[in-house]
Amino acid sequence: VPFNDSIGYAVMHPFVDEEAKRLYFTTNMDPAWSDSTKKASREPKYKDDFDIYYAEYDENMVFSAPVRLSDQVNTGGNETHPFRKDDKFYFSSKQIDGEGHPTVGGMDVYEASYSNGTISNVQNMGIPVNSLGDDFAYRVMDNGETYLSSNRDGGQGLDDIYLIAEQYKQFVARVIDCEGAVVTDSYLATLQDKTQNLQVPTDRKG
Repeated sequence: VPFNDSIGYAVMHPFVDEEAKRLYFTTNMDPAWSDSTKKASREPKYKDDFDIYYAEYDENMVFSAPVRLSDQVNTGGNETHPFRKDDKFYFSSKQIDGEGHPTVGGMDVYEASYSNGTISNVQNMGIPVNSLGDDFAYRVMDNGETYLSSNRDGGQGLDDIYLIAEQYKQFVARVIDCEGAVVTDSYLATLQDKTQNLQVPTDRKG
């Protein structure tokens, strides 16, 4: 692609968004190099951290100039491994000297909202997607299978590929009074977690 540079900076982790006609990628190119007047100077072509960019393309595979994603995604840390699926945008990030997105461990996977090319509402995907190690290259396939690369404990080498399987667990709770007797009166109980409230009626067994 026309914005590759063999010695000036790195360009990696490409993702082709065929619907939006965008090529997303990771790079440490200096944004100032989009200004052609800078290219004749001796200024460095690269930064110390990596950001996510995209370039639009047409039916003849003619690419636009690279565009850096907003500060909603890019930080003073390393942002890598872009991927979009429907109205969700995924990427990984790792803090540098305390700068970057909130993290569980090393490099974490983040989910954001995607609408008409705009990316917002970035959230850490949390455990078990993320671990104390490096977690990256999150991919959701058309058949629903989800893959993740990680160097977390329990793997077979350094970076391993994992298939994420949905787990469905039943939560059973019984309501008792201060004397230890089961509360049999019917009422509506509210269970709350970090993302939603679930209201359920109790039965005669409490």
